[in-house]
Amino acid sequence: GAYDGTLIVGLDPSWCAPDGSPRLLRQMMGQTFPESLYDDDIWNDLPPFNPKTLQHARSQLLALLGLRVRHPLRPDGYRDFTLTFRTDNDLSSVRRRIYGEAPWLLQRTEGEGPPRLPELDALADRLSRLPAETRKVAFVVPFHIHHQLREDKEQQRFWSACKAKAAEVLSQVPNAVVLDFMIPSPITTEDRNYVDAQHYTTSVAADIARHLHSGAARPDENAAEFRVLSYSGEHR
Repeated sequence: GAYDGTLIVGLDPSWCAPDGSPRLLRQMMGQTFPESLYDDDIWNDLPPFNPKTLQHARSQLLALLGLRVRHPLRPDGYRDFTLTFRTDNDLSSVRRRIYGEAPWLLQRTEGEGPPRLPELDALADRLSRLPAETRKVAFVVPFHIHHQLREDKEQQRFWSACKAKAAEVLSQVPNAVVLDFMIPSPITTEDRNYVDAQHYTTSVAADIARHLHSGAARPDENAAEFRVLSYSGEHR
């Protein structure tokens, strides 16, 4: 039909931020979430003018003009950042990053009891407004096994609560499936699959795309690479 298609959403710790926590892309980066891009006012969508945004604008303009830029960009301004994200991508350097970087911790800012996760509620609300024919695939992204903090009971409790909430709210969205890649798997236990603790290589990204397709097509079957957390059926 006219609305057939698939929407894929990756669920990382930003979606697991509890109510009242600062809305940051990542605390260590100190970057605030661009709220203005998601409201109804089109006049506040211009990015802040600073050296970084101006540099990106220049690179995108040069790419659109067909001129050479430092980092090759596609005509839409995007690029494969894994090619230039690090200058040292040999396996020993990758392992130093994986095992030397500080883990990305889920934070709690409230008292006891189940955490309130408003970002997941908002996601379910937005996805529920899409046509039932549109397939919605949400997947918990695969951090390297060393950064899944399996021995940290508190972090495991937070992650379990976030995954359970994602499964709960998206089970009410027509034609939605939630897949969990944040598990011990052939992806997450192999150092060669990563450029650092959170970012996997483009070849692994292609594999994940295939797993997303198979997981959405056969949501009653787990796989070595993922677990199916919930499936709402195609038309409800």
